[in-house]
Amino acid sequence: MKKNPLYLVGIDVGNYDTKSPHTTTPSGYEGPFTEKQLLAKEWLCLDGKYYVVTNERLYYMADKTQDERCLVLTLIAIAKEILYKITKDTEDHDAVQQRIDKIDRIALGAGLPIAHYRKTDVKKLTDYYQKHLGNGIDYLYNEYHFHFTMESVQIYPQGGAAAASIGGSILNEYRTYYIFDIGGYTLDIAQFVDGKPQKDMHSLELGIIILYDSIIDKVYKDFDMAIDYSLIEDVLSGRAHVLPDNVVEVILDMTNRHATKIISAMRQAKIAFTSYPCIFVGGGSIVLKKYILNNNQIRKDIVHFVSDTRANAKGYTRMLRLSLAQKGE
Repeated sequence: MKKNPLYLVGIDVGNYDTKSPHTTTPSGYEGPFTEKQLLAKEWLCLDGKYYVVTNERLYYMADKTQDERCLVLTLIAIAKEILYKITKDTEDHDAVQQRIDKIDRIALGAGLPIAHYRKTDVKKLTDYYQKHLGNGIDYLYNEYHFHFTMESVQIYPQGGAAAASIGGSILNEYRTYYIFDIGGYTLDIAQFVDGKPQKDMHSLELGIIILYDSIIDKVYKDFDMAIDYSLIEDVLSGRAHVLPDNVVEVILDMTNRHATKIISAMRQAKIAFTSYPCIFVGGGSIVLKKYILNNNQIRKDIVHFVSDTRANAKGYTRMLRLSLAQKGE
């Protein structure tokens, strides 16, 4: 019997969001529950356990292979990516399910923070996915049934995959450059030479969630006002909100201070960010872009920002496709 085509997908499981090439999901869920929750808009059922997607991010865990969270977030992202692609011309449930049923073989591209991209960590994540997906998996996502076997998995350095999305203008023109990946909890820094990360890498707890949590604590303490991540992002992105001016001032000031703290940490780590091209990636980089560029220690002519928050997932997919093509798969 002829096999169905191998489905290739890159998934970026971040501390703030989990991304596929075309979808974004908050990296948070409630559960497991023993039954489906009423009013749940987005849910997954695995082995009889129900998980409900929420905007409340999970607590930070450097090693994501310690429990089921990485698996749950990965399965949700895979389902959403598949649905994104096959529901463009129909939303009929039976028709969509028939298309899903034909996707029974996948190849997965995933990643690790640059500073954690070591042989032992790559093997640990590879083994984790192989254990859960290598022998086949069944689950439900929003009333659709998914069943597939992961036939291949490749682990790539986060940031490096995202940087590849900007094309060859920098990666091919310059032999040496730096990548700064500002994620949910960490700022990961690596120097790349000839396209490969060097051993002297840094991971600092200066991610965007660190900033947001400090703002929330400050506003509550000083003004007895409860705000959340969404309100902070409304202020920083210039969207409409009803927060008083003094609260807005705190948000903007603390964001600027956080950007300055990042640049100071780069100097203390003796990063030559004024001597080589610098590529900023990750959702936190987009939030802090204006504040980073306004700092007089930054050379604007050699700093580049990857504005696509799904660039890592797209990069994983691209590199996975090239890798499999070279192997003739």
